Amino acid sequence: MFDISNGVFWKAMYTLLRAVFPALRCLRFCDGNIPAMDKVYALTHRTSIAIDKSIDALNNADMFRSDWSTEGLVDEETELFGIEEVMDTR
Repeated sequence: MFDISNGVFWKAMYTLLRAVFPALRCLRFCDGNIPAMDKVYALTHRTSIAIDKSIDALNNADMFRSDWSTEGLVDEETELFGIEEVMDTR
């Protein structure tokens, strides 16, 4: 519920999607059963451009903080992967 009303969350989602959307489209063409090498080349180029345009926003510490609590994520990771000892990646 907190994320729905949080404007920073939606701005961060928009920034991430703007940066990776051409790459997602490229993956869809690669997964298809039709020749699309020209589209793959164009979309990889557009991905590079999109990431370059988004680099300042992606480096914005207010939108993408590294000090968020991960206590709930450890339990989910253990449940998903069955890892007994979860390493701290900070």
